[in-house]
Amino acid sequence: MNLIPLEYRLKVKAKRNKERNIIISLLILLIMVGFSLYNYNNILSYQEKIIVLDKRLDSLKPVIAENRLLEQEKAKLRNKENLIGRLAQQLSYQQILIDLNHLIPEGVVLTGFIINQNQQFQVNARSINNREVIETVKQIEEYPYFAEVSLDYTESTAEKISFRVAGRLDL
Repeated sequence: MNLIPLEYRLKVKAKRNKERNIIISLLILLIMVGFSLYNYNNILSYQEKIIVLDKRLDSLKPVIAENRLLEQEKAKLRNKENLIGRLAQQLSYQQILIDLNHLIPEGVVLTGFIINQNQQFQVNARSINNREVIETVKQIEEYPYFAEVSLDYTESTAEKISFRVAGRLDL
């Protein structure tokens, strides 16, 4: 049997519960303050990192701008390259033949012009002297759409020199 009056026991119990609740509340408050300080330090750290990254970004802005300009120039050059490619593909063999007639000196007679599937060409012609043959070969070498030009064949008779110039079409 308990001789302590019930009211007193309830007061003591309430007082202990109050003390326990205060201690628990203080612990919860300390945990919340600690968590808040931890988050505050993280926020400060992130802000410092953001400032450093902003400074780096500011220092890279000229490089980024230069890179954009270079990309634009690259795109323009690609467009020009594509245009040149399309124009080169549109070059007709008829135009090459017309140009060839302008390249050949007056004393040379064009007797044949062949372009095969491998883009190899042959120009057959006649002349009355070697100087015109040499000049014809030089003129054909200088033409921008011909490459690897060489004098492939010559045959001399008393009245004429027949010759063949061969090479590769370079479109």
